[in-house]
Amino acid sequence: ALSKKPPYVPTSHRVSGLMLANNTSIRHLFNKVLRDYEKLMGTKQERQAFLEPYKHYKPFKDAGGGLDLEEFADAKEVVQDLTMEYEACEHADYIERSRA
Repeated sequence: ALSKKPPYVPTSHRVSGLMLANNTSIRHLFNKVLRDYEKLMGTKQERQAFLEPYKHYKPFKDAGGGLDLEEFADAKEVVQDLTMEYEACEHADYIERSRA
């Protein structure tokens, strides 16, 4: 952010600042999204609620003209990995764990 020049410390820069943030609590939101996904799709994607519109799009069609849910499965896996990473960040020994 642009700021005024400090009156007591000589500097030629107009940009200064420090931000320290902990965003790990967003994992709870991601977990809710995963739970809602499970409600709509089922644990083995047997329900397939609200998927009718996707049947008309090429990326979601398989070779037989049916519905290919690989994109959904990949997205679910990414969100699960992200959730696990955020959960690991909440532990004090996160850096040591990541080195192992």
